[in-house]
Amino acid sequence: MPLSEDELRALRALASLGEAGPEEVAAASGLEPDRARWALGWLARKGLASRRVLEEERIVPSELGRRALEEGLPEERALGLCTPSCPLSELGRTLGGEARVAVGELLKLGARISEGVLEVGDPARVREAIEVRKRALRDPSSAPRDVVEALLRRGLLERRRMRRELYRPTEGGLRALEAAVGGIGQLTPEILKSGRWRELGLRPYDVSMPFPSPLPGKPHPFVELIERIREIFLEMGFEEAETDYVVSAFWNMDALFTPQDHPAREMQDTFYTAVPRRIPIEDEEYASRVARLHELHWGGRWSREEAERALLRTHMTVSSIRALYAMRGREPPFKVFSIGRVFRREAIDSTHLPEFTQIDGIVAEEGATLRDLMGLLSEFLRKMGIREFKFRPSYFPYTEPSLEVVARVGGRELELFGSGIFRPEVTEPLGIEVPVLAWGGGLERLAMALFGLDDIREIYNNDVAWLRWSRIP
Repeated sequence: MPLSEDELRALRALASLGEAGPEEVAAASGLEPDRARWALGWLARKGLASRRVLEEERIVPSELGRRALEEGLPEERALGLCTPSCPLSELGRTLGGEARVAVGELLKLGARISEGVLEVGDPARVREAIEVRKRALRDPSSAPRDVVEALLRRGLLERRRMRRELYRPTEGGLRALEAAVGGIGQLTPEILKSGRWRELGLRPYDVSMPFPSPLPGKPHPFVELIERIREIFLEMGFEEAETDYVVSAFWNMDALFTPQDHPAREMQDTFYTAVPRRIPIEDEEYASRVARLHELHWGGRWSREEAERALLRTHMTVSSIRALYAMRGREPPFKVFSIGRVFRREAIDSTHLPEFTQIDGIVAEEGATLRDLMGLLSEFLRKMGIREFKFRPSYFPYTEPSLEVVARVGGRELELFGSGIFRPEVTEPLGIEVPVLAWGGGLERLAMALFGLDDIREIYNNDVAWLRWSRIP
């Protein structure tokens, strides 16, 4: 039976290794991994090698876990600052969003909080417990089960299904190796001119053999999802609006009738910037109308200093209100949507990120009603291939009445959008007298359901296999 040069090299490697996978055969034979894999597939088809597939679940460090090994666990870095004690405010400034996680883990290890100060009573014992966690990250298979489960819950470890192919030479394969009969798998001009093909023979061509799938470059699956959503709204006659990442609290909150003492304005929820520290309000007349409504409904004195604080936008509705401001001289109707990154002080876990993507939209039209809003969102969901969804009453600060859109996607019930009609306190300062329908929501949550993911971080893990084969359903 004629064998190609690659098959001969793979067979010789198998004979010396006994049983091995494509990677080991590639290393032993000097073949590239893909060529070794193809050669082994040919040998199995010819009965010269046997093949078996092992499937196992393994616990391995996640991307977050690998980063923790490089930079240190949050509790480890906090311990470096708090031996034996340190103010919680200092931890917050140094560790940012990870401070909550670090404090929580140190409390589990026996630390305590007294008058805003974190006290570590036995640093040596805490340091030893942290080393146990780090060893579990490096080698989960030999770590205590309770430590591994705790790291799994924190997202530092993850379960992965591993598939491994093993090949072993058959008796026929060993006999073929002894005979070492080769064959030509590809004709070249030199072989044709010399006539060597008559001596070597031609290797049969098997059209049923599996072949490697072509893997051209493609957009990230999440980018594809964003582009599909963008196309749907453009097809529905919407204009796309954009705003800067850094905006003033006036546009992010005051213009949307969010009181100046609202908890969302606190440092633990919003990223305020040092440069620029403030962004002046450009329209004094509009600002005075907003201030008057705040003082009338929320009481107290409206603060320009608070309104001009610069921050990273916390939602894309800031883009919608800016679009309404830009269109205040136009005759309705008009329809606007925006898609972009937003930022909030969130601890990273399986469902939260401090930076994520939101979509937001508005329709300003004479006589628009809540039923129109439901019809518009229903049409969008149908275009996305989502058939099971419902609307239920809800509450949002700057819409009244308000609805929540809940859909069944990928076998799970998912809150997709908050929606409603802008309150008069939002639209009156702009001089807009028609109803303004509004909605918004996070896209990572929709992506998790569509792609069958259990952890929001998997969207950004850069798993090559997932990037290659994931498709929007």
